[in-house]
Amino acid sequence: MKQLAYLLSVTLFFLSTQSFAGQGKAYVPYWKGQASGSGSNGTKLWISNITNHTVTVDLTFYDSDGNEVSPTFSDGFVNGNQLAPKTTVHLKIDHADKFGHGLISWSNTNANDDDAVALIAHGNRTEVSTTYRFGAYGISINNGLPF
Repeated sequence: MKQLAYLLSVTLFFLSTQSFAGQGKAYVPYWKGQASGSGSNGTKLWISNITNHTVTVDLTFYDSDGNEVSPTFSDGFVNGNQLAPKTTVHLKIDHADKFGHGLISWSNTNANDDDAVALIAHGNRTEVSTTYRFGAYGISINNGLPF
């Protein structure tokens, strides 16, 4: 009886972990656009596909009022929102005087791929004032871990 219970629990464990393979998501905790009249250049994000497969990436960013906003620049996607294997996309969010958060989600383009994680991402923000003071800081996405 104990062997049957053990076998059943091991089987359920592997089935439950496989059900999450092929998709994932991570939150962007903060972004901020350029302040009016400043030399700031918004928030930049880099998202890298660490797999050997093309993945579909969906981006949703919200301002502080909960309204959806789009990146003001992106470079590196293919076929609209797909990220080729081992490549990186560069995004910029620069809506004047706005700030907020976002969500990066992905799924395998091919249903036969079963990647457990596919992306790694990082962001940064640069501040430049009218008195030429400079500051920059990183924005950690998923604590720097793949998702």
